[in-house]
This record gives sequence, structure tokens and C-alpha cells, in this order.
Amino acid sequence: MRVDAGIHPRVKSATHLQDYMGSPWKTRRLPGSDSYLYPPPRSIADSTNPSEVGRVLFAEGGLDRAILIPCTRGLLPDPEHGSIVASATNEWIAQEWLANNEYAERYLGTIRVCPSDPPRAVEEIHRWAGHAGFVQIGVPLRGHIPYGSPVYYPIWEAAMAHNLPVVVHEDGGQGIELPPTMVGFPTTYEEYYATLPYAAGAHLASLIGEGTFERCPSLRFVWADGGFAGVFAALWRLDKDWRSARVEAPWVSKPPSAYLGKHVWFVLHGLDRTREPADLAHLFEIFGASDRVMFGSNFPEWDAWGGLNSRDFSEDVFNRVMGLNAERLYDLARPTSKARRT
Repeated sequence: MRVDAGIHPRVKSATHLQDYMGSPWKTRRLPGSDSYLYPPPRSIADSTNPSEVGRVLFAEGGLDRAILIPCTRGLLPDPEHGSIVASATNEWIAQEWLANNEYAERYLGTIRVCPSDPPRAVEEIHRWAGHAGFVQIGVPLRGHIPYGSPVYYPIWEAAMAHNLPVVVHEDGGQGIELPPTMVGFPTTYEEYYATLPYAAGAHLASLIGEGTFERCPSLRFVWADGGFAGVFAALWRLDKDWRSARVEAPWVSKPPSAYLGKHVWFVLHGLDRTREPADLAHLFEIFGASDRVMFGSNFPEWDAWGGLNSRDFSEDVFNRVMGLNAERLYDLARPTSKARRT
């Protein structure tokens, strides 16, 4: 099975998304879907038509499944508005991508929630968790509080209750995000984009250091916007200081890197890898990550990637990254392609 864990569908327009909102939200203006401070280069294709995208991915690209990670509008000043946007996004995905097109059975959705509004986020998870097409919960990479904070526990507990992983991806938009780096605002898109993995590392350090994985023993996170190589270096540093600093966090019962095996997956795409296949294979080996990494093309963005070349890797590593790891994480090998397991 070949699975792409990083496809980004877009609505035709902001007004189209508002078709899925009730009053007064459907008349309230929305910011754009691309970051106004660091707009990305032009996409390589239009991702608003499920049938056309399916033709490219499945009929021409040879994929078996595509996991959809739609963006919302960033962290909006009004958390309730953010939840309404997330809810409308889920309605749009359910009605137009997971149904009513010839490739609907091959698409798998992400339940978008607004983490700054935990009560409504939990309601949204309960609302969609029984839908056969949704296989994970989506939160933005940017945040005002690290994801290990207890304020998010209701969201993570709902994810556990429905056996759904949580995927973290940069959301773009025009919200009220903090500076994208720890030292302020970079000048160019290239600088901004290169720093995304460090935000993932900060969240992961928080999840471990706050004891979230101890409190939520079956919680699983998927880092879908880079971080594969950078996060491991951060974990080595955490491991080094863990024994001497345990008095401050006695609830962290094992070395930080030991939490990866049960709780953490990565979506690998084109700019999050070495250009030399042998070096990438070596990274898989030294990090012990060949069963933690899933292919994600990032289609239709400018850096969309076709995946590993089977000639450059062992058959086992190639099959794991290009589909088997996603198949296991999302339980895709059921007789019914979209069987739920709640």
C-alpha cells in the first residue's frame, strides 16, 4: 500500500467555506489562508477539486490512500471564531472530499480543532470521531502555550478516547501568532520556513517535560511539518540533562528519547531530508526511525515531493516509509477501507 500522509486541499474561496457556517459567522469576514508575513511560493497545482486531485494522486501517481490536512486560518483573536472555522472545514472535507466524488474512498480526513478553545475542540472531536473517513485530529504548529501545558489535556484525552493520533502542521493564515522564532521575526520566507522544525521541538520538549505522555499513555503525535532530523538532536540534549534535572520533573520516568517509540511519528517531505540517499538511510539507522517516518508529498505546495526511490533503500525501509508505517498508525488494513476503531 502506498500512502501520502501530507495532502493539503483548499477551498475555492473564503466565501465557499462560509457556506458551511451558520449565522452570524457566515457573514463575518475571514483572513486569507496564506500567511501575509511570509507568503509561500506559488503552488504547483490547484487543490480545490477532489476529482482532479484524485486523478493526479491515484490514477497517475499510483497512490492507494491520501491523508488530507486542510489548513484553517491560523490562531484567530476570537477562539470561538477559530472553532467555527475548524468546524466548517470539517464539514467541507466530509461533504466534498470524503463523499460525492469518485475518489472519496481513497481520501482520509483530519478533524481540525482550535486548541485555544478546548471545550469546543473536544465537542468537535466527539462529533466527527465516529465518521469512517477521519483518521486523526489536527492542530496548528504555532501556539501561544506549548502543547504540554495542562490546558490542552481535555483535547489529548479526547484523542485517546477515540484512539486518534494528533497531527501538528503549520497553519499559515493571518492570525495572532507569536514571532515564528525564539528571537523574533525573520526577514524572508526562506528563514521562516527553515525554522519550522524548532517549533516542533519546543512542543515535543513540553509534552515530555510536563509529563503529558505519562498522563496520556496512549497519546500519539504526528509531526507533519518537518522536524525529523532536528528533533532528534534536541532529544539528545534533553537526555543528557534528564538525570541531573529529574528533581524538577520526577514524573518524567524515563529518558526523554524513550518516549518516541510509543508516542511520536514524523511526516518526511522533500526539504526535511538530506539530498544523498545513503545519508538519509544512515539517519534512519542511527535514529532508529524507520518505523516512525511516513512519506508526505506536501501536494500541491511548491516543494511537493515524489518520495523515496526504491533503488536507494532496502525494500523494508522503502515499504515502511512509503506506506506501511501509515497503514499501521491509521489502521488502514481493515477489509473496509475507512473502518473506524472507537
